[in-house]
Amino acid sequence: MSLPVHNEDDDHLCRSFGSIDHLDHNNVPMYENEDFLDRLEHSKPLSKIISITKHIPDVEVENSKDQEFFSNDDNKVVLNSQLEDQSGIDFQNNDLSNIHTHKSNKESVSSKLMNKTTSRVISQLITGDSNQSHLEDDDNHEVPQGRHLGLFSTTIIFISRIIGSGIFSSSAIFVNCGGNPFIYFIVWSVATFFAIFGLYLYLEFGCLIPKNGGTKNFLERSFDKPKNMTSVIFGIFSVLTGFITTSAIVFARYMLSLMGYPNADNRVVNLIGGLTVVVTTLIHGLYMKKGVQIQNLLGIFKLFTIAIMIITSLIVLFVPDLLSPDLVDDMYWPPFFQFETNTLYSFSQLPAAFIQALYCFSGWSSIHNNTAEIINPEVTIRKAGIYSLAVTFLLYVSLCFAILKVLTYDEIANSGSLLGYFFFKKIYGENLGGKFVTLTIALSALSNLFVCLFGIGRMNQEIFRNGILPFSKTLSKNYRNSPFNSLLIGGFMTILLLVITSSSGTEGSGEDSSNAYTYIVSVESYYNQVILFFVVIALYIYRKKNKEKGKPEAPIKSFDSGNVFLIILSLYLLFMPFIMKDDSSMNNMDGFPPYNYMAVYMMFACFLYWLFKFEVIPRIFKYKLVPFNEYLDDGLKIQVWKKLPYTP
Repeated sequence: MSLPVHNEDDDHLCRSFGSIDHLDHNNVPMYENEDFLDRLEHSKPLSKIISITKHIPDVEVENSKDQEFFSNDDNKVVLNSQLEDQSGIDFQNNDLSNIHTHKSNKESVSSKLMNKTTSRVISQLITGDSNQSHLEDDDNHEVPQGRHLGLFSTTIIFISRIIGSGIFSSSAIFVNCGGNPFIYFIVWSVATFFAIFGLYLYLEFGCLIPKNGGTKNFLERSFDKPKNMTSVIFGIFSVLTGFITTSAIVFARYMLSLMGYPNADNRVVNLIGGLTVVVTTLIHGLYMKKGVQIQNLLGIFKLFTIAIMIITSLIVLFVPDLLSPDLVDDMYWPPFFQFETNTLYSFSQLPAAFIQALYCFSGWSSIHNNTAEIINPEVTIRKAGIYSLAVTFLLYVSLCFAILKVLTYDEIANSGSLLGYFFFKKIYGENLGGKFVTLTIALSALSNLFVCLFGIGRMNQEIFRNGILPFSKTLSKNYRNSPFNSLLIGGFMTILLLVITSSSGTEGSGEDSSNAYTYIVSVESYYNQVILFFVVIALYIYRKKNKEKGKPEAPIKSFDSGNVFLIILSLYLLFMPFIMKDDSSMNNMDGFPPYNYMAVYMMFACFLYWLFKFEVIPRIFKYKLVPFNEYLDDGLKIQVWKKLPYTP
């Protein structure tokens, strides 16, 4: 019986190979002919082959595990769904009635069926060996939203994410350097090189895996054993830390300062920040295109803010005579190698300084959460990344040293998240510096909030698509062409954290929720450091896998020396907080463990979730969690898990 023909390509394939039960010149059945199977499996136009398993000779089953599998009707249904989804073959009217068991046969079903796709699916279903998600095998990187982000939008996302709330509230970095300008300079220089090397690391990985999800995909493709562990730990932690609390706090504080309340109560700050998050979430969720347009507009304001900051900083550093004579008289360079005399400095604070500086550069990796929505991503991301880091470096170097020249150590230490406000107020006065420039900084923080939430929504959706969390199918759905439910989770986590931190701090003191801001930054940055360390290792693992499969190298290559630098610095930042205990109140929050312990506790909780959901409980109740694919109404492909009986 010949294969059904649906178009010219199908017809050509059928004429080339004849019927499915035809024997080739070596008297080998076509379903065992590797060339035929390769062409069949990769033939995109071969859309349907009705009931192909009816042409497979009766297959005899050797072992009891196979017998148990094929005697279960539910397994047959799942098998048909899997085969249809992975091979492009319609098994709707087919059953497995022609497959029977026979103890004397020497070959099991999983090695006998007609092609590699079928064999792989059956092997996974029988053994539960699905180390890699079916979604990860999917070469279709498109999403229902389509590719709508060009070079300008991508650059805006880069700049808005990198130059976010961190640089406007980086007083903790200088304090953690003991007020020593030399150490301060070293910290910022290391952070800059770190960002450059990290950018190229992600550019290479992004070329190899051009999908929405970024870091999630990089780790899952490389660390596929133990089964599902990487997906679960990274996925849950990313959802739990998928908040934009720092941007919300900075925006609210600067807006209140603009209205004359720089020392507003923390509860008021968090309330305004929470309302801003709600509005941002609704805009991105209900009006995706409008949300992108708004963040582009805010990005233009941010570019304007950056220009003001760079020009101001250069004037302070090189032509201070253009400023007020009184201000010039107050300016001075602190001794470059000297610690602040009024402080008792401990080098245990240095890792926190590095982590907080790296947080100010952290946006270089976030764009890969949106890769599938970028037009020509390989070229666009490379150009946008280089432009953005060049602008960022110029801004950070000039601004940080201008701040040291204008503000005293005590003014910096007591500024909290309002460092930019006090800096520009002192230079330009109450009206221009205290109002206008403060407004531009507030809008810059709002831009960061829009961009971060945009990326968090896409990252959450990719995690929910894997089906590892409760209600994943519902949460992964698109609404009005946007991952609305995933955006809601990011907004909810932000508001929850604002509520938790709003009760601490001294009322009316202007303290940032008893250093909650710095603590949150440190926890998030420490976790990011853990992830970056494993991403570097993952790149070399994935390169080896690609080479073994005969796939081409990425058109953009990272620097091996830079990757070694990332590994060494990451190890230092990860282990030093445990070796040298940091007792500084600035890096801790009342009622919570130190930031490094908090990050480790959260990751361990994610590990326990994976252990019990995928290993312990299935063994106790004798079932296997087997993934298979479904399509939502808009064509979005998701993964769901089905319990199948299993006897070890």
